[in-house]
Amino acid sequence: MTRPKSLTTLVGITMTLLFTILAGLMLYLWEYEELREARSRIQKTRDTYIAVQKNTIKTQVKQTVDYIKHKKSLAEKRVRSEVKSRTNEAYETALYIYNSHKDNTPLEQIKKRVYDALYAAAWDDGKGYYFAEDMIGTELINRNNPDLEGKNLMNVQDSRGTYIMKEILSVVRSPEKEGFCSYYWNKPEYPGILVPKISYVKYFEPFDWVIGNGKYIVDEEEKIKQEVLERLEQIRYGKDGYIFAGTWDGLSLSGPYKGENMLHITDPTGLKIVKKLIEAAKSGSGFVEYIAPKYKGQAPAAKISYAEAVQEWKWYIGTGLHIDEIETVIAERQLEMKESIRSRAVKGLLLLVFFIFFSSLIIWFFSKRIKINLSIFDEFFRQAAKQALPIEKDKVSFTEFQSLAASANQMSRERIKSEKALRDSEKKYRQLFNNAPAGIYEINFPTGRFINVNDVMCSFTGYTESELVKMAPIDLLNSDSKTRYEERQKKLLSGKKIPESIEVEMINKDGQTLFILLTCDFVYRGKELKGARVVAHDISELKIATEEKLNAQRIAGEQKKLALVGQIAGKMAHDFNNILGIIMGNTQLLMTNCSDDEDKRKLDLIFRQTLRGRNLTKNLVAFAKDQEPSQKYFSLSEKIDLVINLMRKDLEGIKLVKSDDPDVPDLLADPGMIEHALVNLLQNSIHATSKVESAKITLRTYCADEQICFEIEDNGCGIPEEHIEHIYEPSFTLKGSKDTYGSYKGSIKGTGYGMANVKKYIGLHNGQININSKFGSGTKFKICLPVIKKELTDQEKVELKNTPLHYDKYILIVEDEPEISDVQYNILTQEPCRHKVDIAGNGKMAMDLFSRNRYDLVSLDYILPGKLNGFDLYNHIRKKNKTIPVLFISGNIEFLESIRDLKTNDKLVDHVSKPCPNREYIGAVNDLLGKKI
Repeated sequence: MTRPKSLTTLVGITMTLLFTILAGLMLYLWEYEELREARSRIQKTRDTYIAVQKNTIKTQVKQTVDYIKHKKSLAEKRVRSEVKSRTNEAYETALYIYNSHKDNTPLEQIKKRVYDALYAAAWDDGKGYYFAEDMIGTELINRNNPDLEGKNLMNVQDSRGTYIMKEILSVVRSPEKEGFCSYYWNKPEYPGILVPKISYVKYFEPFDWVIGNGKYIVDEEEKIKQEVLERLEQIRYGKDGYIFAGTWDGLSLSGPYKGENMLHITDPTGLKIVKKLIEAAKSGSGFVEYIAPKYKGQAPAAKISYAEAVQEWKWYIGTGLHIDEIETVIAERQLEMKESIRSRAVKGLLLLVFFIFFSSLIIWFFSKRIKINLSIFDEFFRQAAKQALPIEKDKVSFTEFQSLAASANQMSRERIKSEKALRDSEKKYRQLFNNAPAGIYEINFPTGRFINVNDVMCSFTGYTESELVKMAPIDLLNSDSKTRYEERQKKLLSGKKIPESIEVEMINKDGQTLFILLTCDFVYRGKELKGARVVAHDISELKIATEEKLNAQRIAGEQKKLALVGQIAGKMAHDFNNILGIIMGNTQLLMTNCSDDEDKRKLDLIFRQTLRGRNLTKNLVAFAKDQEPSQKYFSLSEKIDLVINLMRKDLEGIKLVKSDDPDVPDLLADPGMIEHALVNLLQNSIHATSKVESAKITLRTYCADEQICFEIEDNGCGIPEEHIEHIYEPSFTLKGSKDTYGSYKGSIKGTGYGMANVKKYIGLHNGQININSKFGSGTKFKICLPVIKKELTDQEKVELKNTPLHYDKYILIVEDEPEISDVQYNILTQEPCRHKVDIAGNGKMAMDLFSRNRYDLVSLDYILPGKLNGFDLYNHIRKKNKTIPVLFISGNIEFLESIRDLKTNDKLVDHVSKPCPNREYIGAVNDLLGKKI
């Protein structure tokens, strides 16, 4: 019989070898995957960089070619404008000479003087000249070709067979007696070649002459080419990007090699770079990759260039990018990757050796222990175990288990039964746990980490079970909830009692905030806290619904109150002021004739109460009215001085300090609203210092962060902290009967609408109002309003030049405020926009201009004088033109509610609020022009 082998020895050797092989395989797979992912990331970085840069240079070239096509299209228009203007000048000159001498000089002498004047005139470097013929086709004046003078040209034809002189005479015999002629004519620079020419002729009745001049279109195109090249020299983008241009025969027209023929330039591989660029341009457009050779001190570098053709001029336009920068970065990353892999490999090998050694020690130790304790287990199993199926002792190969076989047979049957019951119990618990209607999780202490979570918890947090068990509940909370959770946990660990439930704000994996109600059941071992089982209910929908309901109720109540205020103010203001006027007038009459001091005091009290009533009515009406502010430029400091003078009597006994920054520009705002706001603020400071022994009020004006700011600070009674958030509410006051602290003199009353009006006015001007007050120590109000300058700053012009900008467009401004329309006109017509602009002050004028001109964009105010508002004019425009962009300019509340739906239905509509910073206005105009293109 074969001697049984030792199980402990065999297991020790097998486990050591298995652990060694598995650890080595895992190390190899880990390093291989890291290397593969690193290479993939590097290649993706290279591809993304090159794709983005290629799109950038393609966009730059296409914008440049579009600009050239636009400029080229202007050639004939400019030629027509110039020849017409020159002919009109010649006509006026001839007419002036004739009128000056017709009464005292023979006609032939007058003709001679006209001849001399027109013959001597020249422009455009001598290329421009006048000609004149009589009505039978005889050439009378021709400075460019004197040999033709005196000859009849009726039978002269151009290369298309057109009788030039007949064409000219037919034009001046028309009802207009003037007009354009197009024909082909000799040009000195191109001997023997007839080129297109445009002339403008006009009938001169006193002599029965035809006076005119002409210009070759090719001359104007040459000027446009120079303008284009000058523009290309100015274009810069990115780090060192520029646009180059050249002819199809290789001559460089712009860029670093301007004036040189570049056809011979090749890269190290023999590729003729410029030739390839020209071929790509001739085929429409395309990219060319090459190695830029060492040329004029520049080091060789890998480049990609994009070229596109201007077919009519036989030009190619292009730009390029260096790709060596990304290669440098990639090389650095590759080196870092190799070093990282090498370092990890060394560490992994050391860890593997340590693991093998340590696992061998453990296996050896436990093997020895198993041998010692097997006899003990044998006795235990013999007495306690039960087994349904017997184990055949003869089949046991290891001596250590032969003595255990009988005992194992006895316990197997009971063990199987127990295991089945345990599985059933576990399955039932897991079903209840996962199918519960709320999130359930378990945590342990003191770590506070998840140890078990159900499916619902995973569902609303967005994390998997494996992710959550690596986290703690506090990791899912926002900052406020974390603080409360930590305080709760500290109390719990210190033995203090805490409520079972807490409401927290949890951030799920998608970044969404959830409102969660946690109910905890704490687990103790003796008196030591070991963990907790927690039920988590998502109450977000309930929370949001509750807040929406409360907010809706608050808004409805506020709107109801404001509507009631408006109705009362509108119905009562006129009649109440009349009543107050009668009482005030009669009181003053009685005071004039009254000699009794006590009666005078009572009459004075009546008079002051009527003033208070008038002020209350004024504030009520101002608060209830919904009006858009007018826009005027004025000095804020001068406006403050005006208010101080108006309130000089009220300021008696108060030290007034005024500080002005001399660099504060004029403010664009509604003078009346700003004055009313200043009066209310200053009146409040005067009232606040009524019981102060050394009363002091300080007023400051200055500029900060592109805003005009003014402050009103007093050393008065201040505002209690619990009331600060209510001071802008309508009808709220701390004066009179509401003065529970005794802060004001008894004669001082408040309307409750002063600060509500101040906040309303500042809001209508896109401003901010801040308050800093401490009860018993004074109050400081700070008001900041946006700076709207009358023209673009130098910095704004530089920024606009560095952005893709649309220029040379025709724009209609509809604005009834001259202060605003002047600013808009200035910034649109000056550099860098150079737009052509018309201004209409009302809707009727705008309709008339729109019917007579073709505009590229309309800048439209909503509130206009007369019967037509901005929406009426917009509807008129859309009936005529469906594609012209329209930019609304308004801060009107009714308008802001309506523009949302309009912008959704019409993508060529946008709006900016008044007052609007110049840079924002230019940006909105440019964006709309871009949408149309």
